[in-house]
Amino acid sequence: IISKLRPKEIEKYVSSLKEVAAHWYNTYNPINNRDLTENEALWLDRLNRIGIVYFRPLVTVSFIAKGVTSNDRVRLFKQIERFIFIIFRMGRAFSTYRNSEFYKAARQLRVGETSIDEIISILEERMHWSFYQYDDNGPKHFDYVHFQKYLQKKFQGGGGFYSWNGLKYFLYEYELEKVKQRGNQKIDWSTLFVKEKKDKVSVEHVLPQTPSKKCWKSIIGIYSEKELNIITNSLGNLVPLSMSINASLQNDCFEDKKVAKFNSQEKKIRMGYNDGSHSEIEIASNDNWTPEHILQRGLSLLKFLEQRWEVKFESREGMLELLFLKFLEEPKDK
Repeated sequence: IISKLRPKEIEKYVSSLKEVAAHWYNTYNPINNRDLTENEALWLDRLNRIGIVYFRPLVTVSFIAKGVTSNDRVRLFKQIERFIFIIFRMGRAFSTYRNSEFYKAARQLRVGETSIDEIISILEERMHWSFYQYDDNGPKHFDYVHFQKYLQKKFQGGGGFYSWNGLKYFLYEYELEKVKQRGNQKIDWSTLFVKEKKDKVSVEHVLPQTPSKKCWKSIIGIYSEKELNIITNSLGNLVPLSMSINASLQNDCFEDKKVAKFNSQEKKIRMGYNDGSHSEIEIASNDNWTPEHILQRGLSLLKFLEQRWEVKFESREGMLELLFLKFLEEPKDK
């Protein structure tokens, strides 16, 4: 290409490449980036955390295309993030789903053949299969069947929600919502969730996976092994920690988890829930931690999901089915 260009054309071509490279770099490094607005940086950070998949070219072009404002970009980033969470993290679509369409959209946006509004409209249209209509005039409800089948396999493998590849992103977003309400961010994604060490955990089962201590056995004694696996790996039993801990400390009693723990040299070896993340503090407000507490927290987290990603469950029954905890509300023989 360059060999066929005149000197001024080469200069223009190289300048264009530099501009693209600069914006491409910015998409990878949004934090404390002076080239970005606060909202642009916020949503780019979210896209990097959730896994931007094949949208980076489109995101980069949004900074180059003529007539695209910062507000337009933020609207696009929000819709892409929602698309990724609903379609890939919950809907379990293949990672290549519609990729050629959005690569093409990036090229079209670059030359002015499409607009941000049109691309957002396409993103919304491609999410339709994840929802169903309650009636002709009613709101759209989230079709959780694909997500439920995926989780069912995870539970059969012993992991449940704990093995969901969207868990850390989801719990981190919930934590950030609490930060907005209360201030004082206590979890840093880059140091806690990305650089985990061997035998360290950053997301803890409040009710342990191996509840060997008497304090837990008195609570879970009436449940079968299969039921216990579901309870311990259910969404409401998982909490992000403000500081990663050794896996062995997960078996502590609830009362012990609520307060800091020190070794024989008086060195703190785990933070207590009482002074941990906002999610930990929320859990520590309970006097005890039972399957019923896990159920209620799971329902609260799904309500947050509804609000945060603009999805709606048709009923409480549907939420219970997705949590796999309907049996907790059924009569249990002693």
